[in-house]
Amino acid sequence: MRLPVPLRSPVARPLEHLARTLFVVLSAHLIWAGPQLNHRSSKTSKLPTLTSIGQIHALSPAQANQAYPVNVRGVVTFYNISKSRSAATDELGTNIFVQDDSGGNFVEAAPGQQALHPGQLIELQGVTSQSDFAPDIVKAHWTILGASPMPKPLAAGFGLLASTRVDSRFVEIEGIIRSVEAKNDSLRVQIAMDGGTVNGYIPDLPSEIPPHL
Repeated sequence: MRLPVPLRSPVARPLEHLARTLFVVLSAHLIWAGPQLNHRSSKTSKLPTLTSIGQIHALSPAQANQAYPVNVRGVVTFYNISKSRSAATDELGTNIFVQDDSGGNFVEAAPGQQALHPGQLIELQGVTSQSDFAPDIVKAHWTILGASPMPKPLAAGFGLLASTRVDSRFVEIEGIIRSVEAKNDSLRVQIAMDGGTVNGYIPDLPSEIPPHL
């Protein structure tokens, strides 16, 4: 299940200790059309290795599904491996996001990879694929290089989120918490923004919902 946009949220200041791992998905249906990237046909030449997330996002869906090799270095902005074999559509599920200076990307790990956490710098290899509105990195494996500062969060309104221009980026939003609900091993927070509503997810659900929520 693909859920866009990792989130650092100033919505509720008492949640600051949880903000690094808050994750948001738009409660809306989004349509994406990617830009074109000129290249020679893979039938006549080997596909080039993509070394930045910006290059991945420049692929059209057809190009992304040709399995371009990827070798990027970036910071883990979100990491959650679901304990459920098949998460429902309103649950967090398994999601991994990595960001470099050119953008953020959803990552699907190859089996047996070392666990990650936000704030780690990794060297990541994989191939491109696209089954949703933006390219993914799949069959990914990585080497942990050490700790890294989190990227500076981009302030984003609902309109910018809905445009998908900041898909998979580390962002911050402002809004009002309308509801909080436990969803298996995560906490779902419904946030009303100016223009629409988003659902934020906090992994590793505490034993009790914090009373200040």
